Amino acid sequence: MSVTKQITLFVEFTCIGIILAIIFDFFRAYRKFKIPTNKSTIIQDIIYFVIATMIVVTGITHILDSNFRLYIVVSILIGVMIHVNKFSKYTIKFFILFFETSEFIFEFLNITLAFYKQILTKILKLFKKILKKCCKKFFYVIDFNKYKDKVLHKKTFFKLFKQKKKNSKEVKNYGTKEV
Repeated sequence: MSVTKQITLFVEFTCIGIILAIIFDFFRAYRKFKIPTNKSTIIQDIIYFVIATMIVVTGITHILDSNFRLYIVVSILIGVMIHVNKFSKYTIKFFILFFETSEFIFEFLNITLAFYKQILTKILKLFKKILKKCCKKFFYVIDFNKYKDKVLHKKTFFKLFKQKKKNSKEVKNYGTKEV
């Protein structure tokens, strides 16, 4: 393997080390933003370990063709140290700002959706009330057909239509003037 190839591999794995440090800063910023419990800290550490392992193994298999060299570990450590010493405080501030804005956006969306849900439920209740008023007689007819043999329902059915005739005469007389 040529020296220029080894230098490019060293730089590439230094970038992988920087990426690992940025991901670690993400978890550190979350811990500063919300104080986690012990169980959630353990879960976050396991998630970071899995992500870091996947990145390193993928880098070794794709970049090095599964040839492991000692300077790869050193270059990853150098990348992590460069990021922690120079850029870590800025990325943590960026991630905290990201968490704050995302919390604000989610809270806004939650309030907005709750407002629309209230409006929709009020409209549906009003629609149900209007539908119940309009179709009350229709439901009595359906109820009568369901229980044909019962005398009580027949009486209510006939009373219902007698009331309808009285109301229809009033409606006819409402629009006309008597001479």
